[in-house]
Amino acid sequence: MPLTTKRRREVRYHLKEPIEIKVLLRSLRRGTSRGVDAVLTDVSKGGLGILVQEHVALETRCYVEVPAGGRIRRFKGEVCYGQRREEGIKLGIMLVPDSPMSVLEFLEKHEVELTPGG
Repeated sequence: MPLTTKRRREVRYHLKEPIEIKVLLRSLRRGTSRGVDAVLTDVSKGGLGILVQEHVALETRCYVEVPAGGRIRRFKGEVCYGQRREEGIKLGIMLVPDSPMSVLEFLEKHEVELTPGG
């Protein structure tokens, strides 16, 4: 089953107030790395929806640094889709399930306001 199909079956939660995050990208083809500023807009147990202002290649492995409650937690994932929008490029990131705490649990623990969405 492709990652994007799995992603669509998860319940998504929108952040009441988007959070500024840092995405550390590693290109699988070029073997290069770079950091990109982004905004976290929605989450699920195994994925993130973020907004960036610059092009990011699909199939890029990444680390996403999410701040909440005065702490920063790093999650490992892969960019699985990109969609141009008026406000920037919306990226879907599928997280690697080896983290001891999901991003959803991390945000809930630090009382970030989430609302269920589609």
